[in-house]
Formats: sequence, C-alpha cells, structure tokens
Amino acid sequence: MPKSPPLQAEAGPSTTPQSTHELFQYTITNYSTCWIRDIMTMEHHPKTKEFFMLGRVPCRNVEFVDFDDGTAVIECVQRKDPVPVPSPTPTRIPPPVAEIGRPVRITGKVFSFHETKRVQVNTIERVQYNDEPIHWKRVRNLHETDYDLKEPFVVPRAATPEPPPSSTPPPPSSPPPPPIITKLRDPARLHTADLTPNTFRMYVQHYMKHAAEGLGFTLSHLRRVPVLAALAKRVVKATHRALRKTKRETPKLDARQLSTKMKQLFVGAIRELNFEGNILLWEGPVAKESALEDSALWKTQAETQDVTAMTTILGEDAEVSEPEEDEEAYVPTDAYLRDVVMAADVVRRLKRDSQWEFIGDWHVDEALEGIGTVYKVRGGWRCCE
Repeated sequence: MPKSPPLQAEAGPSTTPQSTHELFQYTITNYSTCWIRDIMTMEHHPKTKEFFMLGRVPCRNVEFVDFDDGTAVIECVQRKDPVPVPSPTPTRIPPPVAEIGRPVRITGKVFSFHETKRVQVNTIERVQYNDEPIHWKRVRNLHETDYDLKEPFVVPRAATPEPPPSSTPPPPSSPPPPPIITKLRDPARLHTADLTPNTFRMYVQHYMKHAAEGLGFTLSHLRRVPVLAALAKRVVKATHRALRKTKRETPKLDARQLSTKMKQLFVGAIRELNFEGNILLWEGPVAKESALEDSALWKTQAETQDVTAMTTILGEDAEVSEPEEDEEAYVPTDAYLRDVVMAADVVRRLKRDSQWEFIGDWHVDEALEGIGTVYKVRGGWRCCE
C-alpha cells in the first residue's frame, strides 16, 4: 500500500526563529522516517517534553521498518479494542499482520517509558524484503541532507505574496492585517491512511483555535459542524473497516452504532486535547456558529455535503438547536493565556488549580511571546511593553 504524504502546510521560505509551539505543531502532522537507533537516542526538546529532537528536526511521530532493523530493537504497543460483550461462542484470534521474519512498516508516536522509549502504533503494514535496504538508503540520505545539518531547522510556512511597491505610505489609521492561518488539507480530501483518531483530534483542535476567537466550544457545537461531522463519519467507517479485515465476524455498523461511535470519537478527542493541555474548561460565552468559512481553515473548500443526510446519521442529538445550559465548554489554551499576563513561575502557580492540571511549560512560553517584559509584583504580575 503506497504511503500517503504527510499532512502539512504548503512549503514556503521562512527566516523567522521557530517557537516551541510551531515546532510542536509541525510534529503533530509530520512523520520522521528513521532507524530504530535514532528513536532510542533522541532527546527531548530543551523547553518541553512534548516532542523529541532527531538531530536538528523536531520529532513526535516516526516511520520505520521492522522492530529490529539491525541498529536497535524497540517495543511497540497498540491500544486495545473495547472488551466485547461475553459470547457463548469462543472468540477467534485475529490473524497476524505478517508472518514471523517478514518485514513490516510501522508508523506511530514515540513516548518515554522508564529509562527507554516505546512507540504507540498507528499503522502496521507488510512490506517486501527489498523495502528494507531501500528504507536504509532513504534514512541515510535524510541524515546527510536534513537531520544532521548544522543549520537551524525551519518549519515550512504558507508562502505569502509580497505587496507591490508604492511611493505612498499607508495611512497611520490603517488596521493591522488579520493573522495568517496555516491551512490544513481539506478533510474531504484526506487519504484513507490518514483517517485516524489522531488526525481527527488535530482537526478539532485546528477548528477550535481559529473558528471563533474569544469563545468556548461545547461538544454539541462541535458535533454540529458539518466538516467535522463528515470527517468523524469517515474516521469511524475507516477504523471499523480495518477492524473487519482482522475480525471477519465483526458485523457492519448500523445507523445507531455509527452515531454512537461518532459521538465517542468527539468525546475522546476533547478528553485527549484536555489531557495534553491544549484546551481548558471555559466558563465564558460559547460559540453558536463558526465565524470563518471553511475556505479560511482548509486549503480548499470542502466537497458539497448533504447536510440533511448528515443530520440523520448523527441522530437525534444533532437536531438540538441550542446546547444545554450546564454543558461543559472548552477553549484553546494559548488563546486563554494571551489575555493574561504571566511570569516564569506561572506553571507552578496554575497547577494549584485542577483546571490547569495538564498545562505544560511550553504552553505558557508561547503565550508570553511578544507581549513585552513581565515583572512580578505583589499580588500578581505586570507587563511593561
């Protein structure tokens, strides 16, 4: 099966220093092709433990061939499926992906485990024997042309055209240009290999960061966003289709089961984003609808969608016009922190409150960038521009 290209913004030149947040965002959507030895020797970024550094390149997700490629051995783990309801008939053991000794290609997320590292598997696929030397040659070339270079790593950015020269300066009262939003690939154009819960979580976070500034988002709101609902449907179907290939006795999804699993996917995405410190509980006003068109969030406008059919698939919950009054809402962490002046010891202070339990150092670092010098004073902090 051919490998899909990584999800990323259209490449363009950039000479600005890379912030920790920009590097982290890059690692979410990109896979680093490497040897197992590279994984075992990678160190965390100096400012955060959210990702590692493969030479000069930030790395969180990897692609490699075989659990033992001759450079080292690594242990891989895969999330188990929910425990099924006990059945009087014995459950068949799913067939293996490949025979013992047959090479496989693994993609997944690297994480530290005690004194070593493991990989949380995203995909495993059988490959040909001659794919191993091809992989070795490719990684060697990446070390020479990218990983081991002395120049600082630069995250590819969306290219912006330069304004035409003008002899008349702009008037002082001209409003500042709107911030440039890094567009992800149109969800309707994602490849099957990209239809995973991790990808879905990334798109939910992208929507929450850019759809409505200063507002929180409830579960019922996110489920009613047509693009996210359509993507959730595709992810659930792709995941179930992959399950049926390994467990042939698994029945097809009916409309009710599909709706339930789609809701579970949204709930799981929100929980993971909160656990990673990317979103926080919000007690302020909540979004009723997106303030941006789809074309402002994705590279191309989504394919025409049958909203009526989508509402039927989502079930009765999708027909609720307004969220419940006591429904929890969430807001992106960086958007929340930008409205508050912070200092170097803010993380220690914030973690006294359970709302900030999963906040990380880099979240605060990124929120502080560009707001001026922060001074600690009695009772709080003050900013001097």
